[in-house]
Amino acid sequence: MSDQRFSVFAPGKTILFGEHFVVRGGQALAVPVSELGTTGKVSPAAELSFCCAADVAFVKRAFFTVCEAIGMAPPAIELDLETTLPIGAGLGSSASLAVALAEIALRLAERRPSEEEINQLAYRLEQLAHGAPSGVDNTVIAYRQPIVFKSRKEIRSLNLSAPLQLLIADTGVQASTAAVVAGVAQRATANSAWFADLLGQADALVDQAALALENAELERLGRLLNANHRLLVELGVSSSELDRLVEAALAAGAKGAKMTGAGAGGCMIALVDSEAGRSVGAALKAAGAVRLWSTQVDAVDPRGAQR
Repeated sequence: MSDQRFSVFAPGKTILFGEHFVVRGGQALAVPVSELGTTGKVSPAAELSFCCAADVAFVKRAFFTVCEAIGMAPPAIELDLETTLPIGAGLGSSASLAVALAEIALRLAERRPSEEEINQLAYRLEQLAHGAPSGVDNTVIAYRQPIVFKSRKEIRSLNLSAPLQLLIADTGVQASTAAVVAGVAQRATANSAWFADLLGQADALVDQAALALENAELERLGRLLNANHRLLVELGVSSSELDRLVEAALAAGAKGAKMTGAGAGGCMIALVDSEAGRSVGAALKAAGAVRLWSTQVDAVDPRGAQR
């Protein structure tokens, strides 16, 4: 192996439709968030060392895992990892790290990795972090384009015909994803008919939203986002902080708004246009958002090229 010095970047993600339901057999619609993510910088060194703000022990274990998976001995490098993603906020911080580590290992092995090879390795690392993840986070980040995800074998890329402008607001409240998911599982088991009805509604929203995205029907997409938030409220995974931000965004002119991720805290998203973006952002800050990001998901043609 020759000395190598390079860097990689793995974006974050946000789920527009279907969180929680995708874990239990439903489908989800997710998009990458390119303004936030994980940067990994590799440089030659006398021995393997890690520099990161995250849990170094976990990062080391994850890197050794991916090296073993591709049959490569851990090399003598300095690996510097930085992230702009908030932890535990529903924006894919662990999946972004996993994708970055997978790409780094494959490049160190002097391969030209495909998106799917990176995705499969990243899923192994997500299993280390979460046990039995759906796989939607690492997939949308590895492929870096909007997708409809039902399972690791049922993935469809979406061809956006117009860009999406989203505001992402952080409540500042951290919640345990495992605890929230466990609570959903308990309620679904206790009332299977109720949950099956919600899942059916959620799946229908994903189908309608995919069509709205591909046909640039942004007003319709906004209404669907609102409907998805109401489902998540009924599911019991929203919070007063999230609901307050959603209501503030809609009152200020957002086309639609909802919580995103596991819930009980974390982040919400608002679909805006250039005229409403500033007023919605101000309203979100006034309603208690501790951090605010703007991201654009670009339109792509059927061949995957950006427009």
